Formats: sequence, structure tokens, C-alpha cells
Amino acid sequence: MKNRSVKFFFSLFLISLLFTNKILSQDLPPSMVYYSVLNGINLNAGNGVFRFVTGDDDNAILAAFLPPELLTNKKEMQKAITLVLKKDAVVVQEYHWKVGQLKGTFFWLVNHDVSKAPFIKEAGNYSLEFYLKDKLLMNFPFSVSVEKSVDPYKPGDGYYLEGAWKDYAFIYLKDNDPESAVWFSTWFRSKSLEGTKPKVQIELLKDGKNITSWKKDADAVFMPSQWLEKQFNFDQGRFKAKDLLKDGKYQIVVTVDNKLYGKYSFVVKDAKIKYIDKQDRGKTDSLNYLEGGPDRWYLIRE
Repeated sequence: MKNRSVKFFFSLFLISLLFTNKILSQDLPPSMVYYSVLNGINLNAGNGVFRFVTGDDDNAILAAFLPPELLTNKKEMQKAITLVLKKDAVVVQEYHWKVGQLKGTFFWLVNHDVSKAPFIKEAGNYSLEFYLKDKLLMNFPFSVSVEKSVDPYKPGDGYYLEGAWKDYAFIYLKDNDPESAVWFSTWFRSKSLEGTKPKVQIELLKDGKNITSWKKDADAVFMPSQWLEKQFNFDQGRFKAKDLLKDGKYQIVVTVDNKLYGKYSFVVKDAKIKYIDKQDRGKTDSLNYLEGGPDRWYLIRE
């Protein structure tokens, strides 16, 4: 009798979970979460080992709006996502990833094929294709450069990812709370195997005038030899979302060692940050849509 009760309540739980996810998904197409893909791809600059960050990790690759029925089919969950690594359109490696629920419409992924960690030591054009069964969710192109060490005491080659990491940044307003700090994130790396610690300054301008900034002394930001997301809040967190969401034209200016790294412009209208075209479902198709969730706004480096 006890086992029957347990099974009954477990069935109710699965049904409610399925129903909840169906409501949350609003019939939106499945997608990969773009910033998590940028965070989760890793090439060791020293030895060329190519890996992914998955599972229970802050930088893990995530998917969104996957069919809720996946949660009720353990067999389907085990290898729901297929990832294909290609070089010049030729398959190098194929992976099969497990899916699990994270929060709401986001799903964490687990790479079963941890032993499949190829060495990428050839310069060239590569791509990663993410599939849900036979449906292509994302085609992520990137390239690899190979550069000789300039340190005579540490000769050898360095292997570096090139691509969208330098093209994008985003603003994060946690839960869209007016009292939340305004966070700005972008990706940095150093073409030094040991990494570097440059001086970084970030200014936020509204209609051409500086309204707040992020500044610290030299050696405040470590940049490793792999792309890494760095997060900055303005005025030590005292600059809030309610201060930002005032209509106007904004620009974030990033300098590294007093040299321009990037400018990122955006517009606030009707107390809302306007999405770039690739984050606007009405202006792009699902294959090119940049999923960021409800509280991140992507910015393009000018």
C-alpha cells in the first residue's frame, strides 16, 4: 500500500512538473543559452586539449525551452543533446549529453563523453553543432590560432580560440529587480600562457555624459590564456537598475591598460532596455536567436 502511495504521488509530481514547464515554455522553440555556450567552451592554450564545462557549474552550458516531456522519459534524457565538432565541415568528434532540470525553462547538460577530449593543435575554421534529436539548435562557428611563444625561456606553441567571445557583452539585472545592482559582463583572455593582470576601466555614458564607472587599481583583473567572462558592477553596486532604466542613449566604454578594448551601445525606451536584433524573436529566426533569459541583454562590440 505504501509503495502504491509513493508511486501515485510521484506520478502527480511528474504531471505537475510537465504542466508547469509547458506553461513556462509558452511553445517557444528550444535553444542553447548563448552566454553559457561562450562560457562552456574551453581550449587549453598550453596543450591544446578541447573540453566543455557541463553539469553543476556556474559556467556550464545550458539549454532552454526543451520539450517538457523529456523530464518524464529517463531514457530520452540520457542522450537528448548531440554535439558535433567539425573542422572545415569535416566531423572531428561527436558527443551525447544528458539533460536535467535546472530552474524554470533552463536545463543543465552533462557530458557523458569526458574521455572524448580531442587535441586541437591545427589552426583553422571549426564549428560546433548542437542538436536536439535531429533538430539543429545552434551552429557555433569559431577558429583556432596557433602562435609561437615570445618567451625564450618557455618556447613552444600556444593554442587560442577566436570568435564571438570578443564580439559580445551583456547587461544583467537580477530578476529584473529595480533595486538590483547593474552588472556588466564581457569576455577577456591573454595570449600569454601564464595570463596577465592589466588595468581595466569601465565607464557608463548616457547621452554622451559619464554617469558612473567601474575602476580599480592596476593588477585588479586577471586575464587567463582562455576566454573567461568577467563581471563588473558600477559604483561598487550602488548604481541600481532603477538608475539605469531611464530613457536615453547609453554606451559602455571598456579600456585595458588605457587602450580602448570595446564600446557597447544600447537604448533605454519606456524604462526598458531595447534588445539587439538577434535577441528579438520578431526580428530573427530561432536558429540565430541569442537566448539569454529574462534578465540579460546582449550588447555588440563596436
